[in-house]
Amino acid sequence: MPHRRDPNQIAGWLRERVSGGLQCDSRKLRSGDAFIAWPGAATDGRRFVPDALRAGASAALVEAEGAESFQLHDERVLAVPGLKALAGPIASAFHGDPSQRLDVVAITGTNGKTSSAWWMAQLLNAAGRPCSVIGTLGIGRPLAAGVATDAGHRLVPTGLTTPDPVLLQATLREMVDQGLTACAIEASSIGLSEGRLNACRIRVAIFTNFTQDHLDFHGSMSDYWEAKAALFSWPGLEAAVVNVDDSQGMALDQALMGRRDLVRWSVGIDHPARLMARDIRFTDHGMRFEVVEYDELGQEIERGELALDLIGRYNVSNVLGVVGAARALGLPLAQALESCRSLGPVPGRMEQVEILADQPLVLVDYAHTPDALEKALLALQPLTRQRGGVLWVLVG
Repeated sequence: MPHRRDPNQIAGWLRERVSGGLQCDSRKLRSGDAFIAWPGAATDGRRFVPDALRAGASAALVEAEGAESFQLHDERVLAVPGLKALAGPIASAFHGDPSQRLDVVAITGTNGKTSSAWWMAQLLNAAGRPCSVIGTLGIGRPLAAGVATDAGHRLVPTGLTTPDPVLLQATLREMVDQGLTACAIEASSIGLSEGRLNACRIRVAIFTNFTQDHLDFHGSMSDYWEAKAALFSWPGLEAAVVNVDDSQGMALDQALMGRRDLVRWSVGIDHPARLMARDIRFTDHGMRFEVVEYDELGQEIERGELALDLIGRYNVSNVLGVVGAARALGLPLAQALESCRSLGPVPGRMEQVEILADQPLVLVDYAHTPDALEKALLALQPLTRQRGGVLWVLVG
């Protein structure tokens, strides 16, 4: 069984043999595809290589270590040492390095990734920069607030917050072919640890917050943090947008001060930052606040007001992060704020249920961590007082 290590050479080997695409799920293989197989947590993908070849796969890449035991003596099979880590670079090279032609914004943090990615895409679409989202809710282009179609947001689910590297690179290629110029990606700690974003050119990284989660995978909070922090030392990263109201975000912002190749956009409500929210007011169905931009000396440069049909003080922070990323991509503050008019509720994130007039306000939220649930309940208290009502919580 031949061995190769160079992603570009391997991509060339695949192009000579493959008429379809790349797959790391044997159940999705079509004739002419290549099957990419490595050992997983539940099973070893190399077990399915013979079946994949019989089903019409024209080539297969397998993890080299331990491959001898599978007796894959077939000229269509190529062994690659460290295949899992190289899957992203190989898939990227196979598809012509699509992320090089997109403004990729990656969002990491315990909570707020889904909302931030959703609103990033809505904002950029409104600003004339066609953008898709990749994350927990799937892959697709979220509609602007107030825009409805029978098919809804047309999202394709993946089952993962950050897709596997093979699907990710194929998706980025499709975005380029469709004329999109940007992509907002949720970068989960597990996805970063497993190399799913490897070879993806990320222009801007956003940090939302850091609380306990995924200890079953990472084992400790320090390892969990190390996985997230890796995004901010990403090769070629141009800008970092950091929530300094979070204690770990404050530490990250301080650590990034030494990087002269990186433009820092600190955002905050309670701590001095480059972008700040001022005069936050809650209404019956949302909130209003001013966004103020300061220079490095703390002098005000510009300000503008936002009125959004969004609920929760923590969403002020999420919106600030999105505006900061828009500024990092070169949008003027006024244009970024104007584009925020397109921001609408995220499915399952303080999502308002359509009801008749004079009926109680009903919201759906998928909060699944102690911190997220606490923030959701705290966010609803001002709204409850504003409406003169009582807050009822239904869980299950």
